[in-house]
Amino acid sequence: MSVLAVTRNDVRESLRSKGPWVLTAVFLLGFIGLAYAVAELAEPDFELYLDATSAIIALLLPLVGVILGYQTIITERESGTITLLMSLPHSRGDMVAGKLLGRVTVFSGAFLTGAFGGGLFVVIQYTSFDPARYLLFSLTALVYGLAFVAIATALSMALSTSRRVIGAAFGLYVLSVLLWNQIVNIVVVILFRFRPRALVDLPLWAESAKFLNPRTTFVYLVGEWLNVGGGPSELVVDSQWFASSPVAVVVLFGWIVVPPLIAYFPFDRVEF
Repeated sequence: MSVLAVTRNDVRESLRSKGPWVLTAVFLLGFIGLAYAVAELAEPDFELYLDATSAIIALLLPLVGVILGYQTIITERESGTITLLMSLPHSRGDMVAGKLLGRVTVFSGAFLTGAFGGGLFVVIQYTSFDPARYLLFSLTALVYGLAFVAIATALSMALSTSRRVIGAAFGLYVLSVLLWNQIVNIVVVILFRFRPRALVDLPLWAESAKFLNPRTTFVYLVGEWLNVGGGPSELVVDSQWFASSPVAVVVLFGWIVVPPLIAYFPFDRVEF
């Protein structure tokens, strides 16, 4: 059984449940509802809509990715169905890659459906709609969300119980989305012995660590490409070699590829 066969089976099983349909409805209501709210509370301005959507996506889309991804492997392990999967004519790597691609497909389908529905509403209500900018924004946000699907899937591979996976996944969400820059600042202050100017001129490693945060790279890209949002406020943009769109793209895709690869090594040694 190939990777694509596992992917098709995973997508088919997912579509039999309510989860993907609820997720699609949430994205549709989110995009359309936000477009309606901006038009009613302020004015139907496309720039304002992108700014508001960017801020909400940066905060909430990782949570959706974590919720969708954390059950990818651990559910099969705890239910015992992974033993059946291992008995089929495909490798463990094929199974993992297929399951991950299945989650990526479900997430992408739900998100793009919501983005398309929101785009149709914006076309009707907003006179300044720019389809090319909206498409680029939607694709950048999609990759940002998929990074957290991959991270949660990696945790689902690496840990042995659903309780540990849930704790680690939501802990990682809080760390990466809410506390990453603050933790880097705390480390800098401690290393520089609480000197008052420790945070004024951050060392290269500290700025690099902040740029590795998936939320920072997403905010940077939509700000750099589309002039949306205020940009990563705690990063001195363009002051270092790494503060560039190509590096940000590599970092964001790196979060999709690297965590599952790292998690696969301990998973590959587990006996089922």
